[in-house]
Amino acid sequence: MQTRCPLTDKEKELIRFNTEMIKLLVVLFMATGGGSLALIAEGIEMAREAILAFAGMVFAVTSGVLGLMIYMNTQKLLK
Repeated sequence: MQTRCPLTDKEKELIRFNTEMIKLLVVLFMATGGGSLALIAEGIEMAREAILAFAGMVFAVTSGVLGLMIYMNTQKLLK
């Protein structure tokens, strides 16, 4: 069994930062995704609403993917 040396202060700070970023990205994912779905559920009547719904979905997917990437990087730091 191989033991890992203790985490450095820099690694600890990076893990804390990554954790906060994951929280922020999850909130952004839920808020923008929910707002976009609300626009779609009401029915899109104007081109502006369609553009906003599409942009919100793109932003939500992007924040979800970034959140997963940061989560995986944090897991690598912990191992």
